[in-house]
Amino acid sequence: MATALTPIHAALPKPEDNFCEAIARLEAARIHTYAHPSVAAARENLHQLEGTPYEATPDHPVMLIIQGVLYCSYSVEALAPVNETERKVDGYSNQQREHSVGRNQFSTMVTTTMAAKNYDRMFVAYAQAWGKASTGANVNLALAGQDDRVAFVSKIEAGSSGEGVSVSGIFRVNAGETPRVKMGIYGSPEWGNGGTVSLTSQSQHTALTCLAMPVTMAS
Repeated sequence: MATALTPIHAALPKPEDNFCEAIARLEAARIHTYAHPSVAAARENLHQLEGTPYEATPDHPVMLIIQGVLYCSYSVEALAPVNETERKVDGYSNQQREHSVGRNQFSTMVTTTMAAKNYDRMFVAYAQAWGKASTGANVNLALAGQDDRVAFVSKIEAGSSGEGVSVSGIFRVNAGETPRVKMGIYGSPEWGNGGTVSLTSQSQHTALTCLAMPVTMAS
């Protein structure tokens, strides 16, 4: 059984508002969160607020605690945990099955399609691929970040009949920047002369997965 909400109406400050005055209004309104035993109970109470001055909207979100987790509701259907981790999987749909690279060269396969956000984020990236490296090749599956510098690599064995390779890494993307985290084929910078890799485009074998979460803003 859901506990009836008795919210006090207060709008979130807008960028053009006088921030000190807006904070004073919020303080006077005594904003509270409400504990609920389940998502169903929370939605029941959100439905009770529909059509009232306290209905959950983007300007007047309702904060709820569900089993110790803080949620923010902008509508009855939009009930999301605060600071929810973003997730995006981008498959390798390029028709370029072969990538040839020289020493210290990087050939992009997939770039994340996550959008820019107005806060700094940490990206946890995981790249996986299935392919065959030519005999004598010295190449890697690699991840590169915002500065296009290759940061993480995993060697693809040359001359094999085909193998699955993966590599993971962590990157920072600053507020307002379009993420450029990418996976690709990279020729070793220290030995050999690169080589050629033949890849499969099947997404269950070759894809870039990124998780993004807010981090402390740089001063």
